[in-house]
Amino acid sequence: MNATRHRFRRICATSSLLLVLFSPAGLLAREDELIRTVCLVRHGERTPWSSGYTKLRYQWTESPGQLTRAGARQTFLLGKQYADRYIKQLRLLPQECAPNSIHVVCTEMSRTILSARSILAGMYAPDASLEAGDGWWSTLESRTGVAGIQKVPITTITRGQKNHLLSKEQEDAGLFQSNVNRVLKTPEFAALNKEHQTDLDRWGKIAGVTSPIANVWELVGFSDYLYGMVHATPPLPLPDSLSVSEANRIIDTGFTNQARLFSTPFMTRYLASDFVKQLCGDLEAATRTNQECKLTLYVGHDISILPVMAAVGSPLSTNPPYAAHMEFELYRSERGKVFTVRTFYQGASLPIANKDNPTLSEFTNAVAWVMRP
Repeated sequence: MNATRHRFRRICATSSLLLVLFSPAGLLAREDELIRTVCLVRHGERTPWSSGYTKLRYQWTESPGQLTRAGARQTFLLGKQYADRYIKQLRLLPQECAPNSIHVVCTEMSRTILSARSILAGMYAPDASLEAGDGWWSTLESRTGVAGIQKVPITTITRGQKNHLLSKEQEDAGLFQSNVNRVLKTPEFAALNKEHQTDLDRWGKIAGVTSPIANVWELVGFSDYLYGMVHATPPLPLPDSLSVSEANRIIDTGFTNQARLFSTPFMTRYLASDFVKQLCGDLEAATRTNQECKLTLYVGHDISILPVMAAVGSPLSTNPPYAAHMEFELYRSERGKVFTVRTFYQGASLPIANKDNPTLSEFTNAVAWVMRP
């Protein structure tokens, strides 16, 4: 089949990827003062990883696993919404970019780094020209320079370093795979693999993999690739043996079971423990001193968000979309004696300990089950 160049759908064609940043409840006037925010964001839309699918060889505009123009635009628009909330409405951040007021951390992958830059551009360089067509992508670097955004340091965690917040796979790939295998051997996943075995054998042949797809975890890569094909503009032609409905079933099976895998209590503790410790520590520190840093932005991956959502008691039923985002906001009461936390996912308020705004101690106690010694 001839290789063709396709570009992913732009954000306007996939409205489910970016919701209104905050629900109406999150916009209500409050007497409490917002003093600290931590954001956890999945990178914007990327091209699929092509790995061994010999019957599905296509070429996108960008290289495999790279942020697309639509993905950069997603995160740019998210940055604009952060500006509305944290600069204009709640006045957590200054009008002019102050580098020490924002701390940015991401993995070393270009898609997370570019997503972080795009968010910063949306926050502090909402120039109208950035919203117009392809010119936005080509001018991102120069425009962020004009806005002073390049002065905001972006800390990248390289492969093999202690990775307390994003992806344990990059910290120790062997241990990560060992823990995945441990969960796959549990009765729950053994039953799932048995249930899907006939489909897995068939889907492996359709993909043209050299080794059979042995379990639902190994299906995720194929699901991701098909997602890119189905959501390309125009959609890429599927093999004759694969209908669109079956392709969507493969996508759903892979993404649903990945969410299930990384939301199990064992994987939640393994993946989210260090991040939750860091989060609670940062929020607690903000109650004791007036810190210059007001907002921490973590840019990671789907498996960064999945275990954290499980940790706060709201596990996802499928993969988080590109540019999915969580926010943890720390408020101080008017008298300065009570500190409360508000948690959001995709703009919706998440109750913690059955409360929309639990105290910091109630929040910490609710997520303590995740924190390993």
